Amino acid sequence: MPFRLNRVVLFLNILFLNLFLLLGSGRIGAATIYLKEVALIDGPELILSELAIVVTPDTELKNRLTDLKLGAAPESLTLLPVRAVKEAVESRIKGEYFIVGDRISLIPLKIIPREEAWFYEELLDFFSEKGAERNRSERIVIEMITLPSLPPRSGETHGADEISAEPGFESVRGPLAGEVEIKYRIPGVVKGAGSFRIRVRSFLPVARTRINLEAKQKLVRRNIYYPEKEIIPSEGEILSESDDPEVYETTVRITEDSPIYLKYLRKELAVRAGDQVTVYFVKPGLKVRVSGRALGSGALGDSLGVRPDGTGKRFTGRISASREVTVEIP
Repeated sequence: MPFRLNRVVLFLNILFLNLFLLLGSGRIGAATIYLKEVALIDGPELILSELAIVVTPDTELKNRLTDLKLGAAPESLTLLPVRAVKEAVESRIKGEYFIVGDRISLIPLKIIPREEAWFYEELLDFFSEKGAERNRSERIVIEMITLPSLPPRSGETHGADEISAEPGFESVRGPLAGEVEIKYRIPGVVKGAGSFRIRVRSFLPVARTRINLEAKQKLVRRNIYYPEKEIIPSEGEILSESDDPEVYETTVRITEDSPIYLKYLRKELAVRAGDQVTVYFVKPGLKVRVSGRALGSGALGDSLGVRPDGTGKRFTGRISASREVTVEIP
């Protein structure tokens, strides 16, 4: 099979069709795009039908989406996030559609023999799992520096049962990036163990400024956009879509269209150590307000220790406004 679908996706596919047929609730012009888990790419361009199954009662829309060209096909192993598919579709066709799925493993047959695709599918699964706790909008590209020496696949042999990265790689906290040695073991075959080297490149939407920013200027959301950029750890962390830009101000001048690095920002403090603050203790159906003292400094959203007046007990909450801390009670 050139691809495999998650059972949940298949269930959703069937459920969608049943609801449409039984209830007649499908709206004309609406489409659902179910992303595949793995796609073998055998051409110079990415076509949506290689990456997804399109379900819609609108035949014309289905044909347009199915044949939609999304740009040049990758020349390396790639984990393509759903946001990249969404951006590509939205930039090329207008309509009402929903995209279901997560990352897609793209295996270009230009560089990978079809009979060895099973191995590289497992390699991409390995990196997808390593990124499970990271930003799922990462586009991860894997370039082969050296190649594994794979034995012919035969009988009941079912892929590599153990794929591991060199010591230290698994402890990287930021985006997956850099050169790494991969060790593998294939059960049931002679000379089924080995290693090879790869280069991992990570791409993320990161903040750039639409205008020139002067030193000590507060960031404003409308002046920031988030194009994709390759993440190079040595350059330092860059403001991302998951960060709230409006809690920061610049420490240096940043020119128009430049990436906004965290090292050139500082948070605007909403609370300073020793401030008299309002503390809200909240739980479902209850909210109590008391006065207290801040035990540290922080910006909006930061965790902060507080001590209510008249008590020696310390509580930890989040800064919810200027000189205001909210403590959630379980």
